[in-house]
Amino acid sequence: MSARGAEDGRGNPSRRRLLAVAATVPVLVGSAPRAAAVEPARRQTVMPVPTVEADWGEVAEVLGRPGTMADGSVYRVRFTRQDLPVTTYGVRLFVGSYAAFTRYGDGRTLLMGSLSVTEAELQPAVDALHEGGLDVTAVHKHLLAHEPAMWWVHFHGHALAPSALARTLRAALDATDTTPAA
Repeated sequence: MSARGAEDGRGNPSRRRLLAVAATVPVLVGSAPRAAAVEPARRQTVMPVPTVEADWGEVAEVLGRPGTMADGSVYRVRFTRQDLPVTTYGVRLFVGSYAAFTRYGDGRTLLMGSLSVTEAELQPAVDALHEGGLDVTAVHKHLLAHEPAMWWVHFHGHALAPSALARTLRAALDATDTTPAA
């Protein structure tokens, strides 16, 4: 083997040498990406359309409670966890979940929200969200210690039928001990 490690003991090029050559070939033949080619695509801002509480009646029915309007386009539903006294270092916490729905001009509805779940409820709730086609965007704790152990699950999804989104959320809530009615 040469002093520079260009060949192995059988006269074949070393892996290091092959990798170095493979890495430089695109640059040598001019196929490296140019700055103009990797510019991000410009996106047009899409604004939600105005709605009123009556537009969300089917969602309220599926979820078992009414929500409230915010900013003329966001329908927000809260779910308090009155079923468990959550404490951290002896201080009682208010724990709850929420869901926010908004409709867009193309008829699609966006759902975003957060579920507060116990450790035992975490996997069944996440499974229900996934089964209904919602994405889980974060799973985290708010403080270092909770009694019982609590997790917050953030989710979002889009659909043409807001009731489909509400049914998926209802399935996730049903995987917890969250009280169904307000």
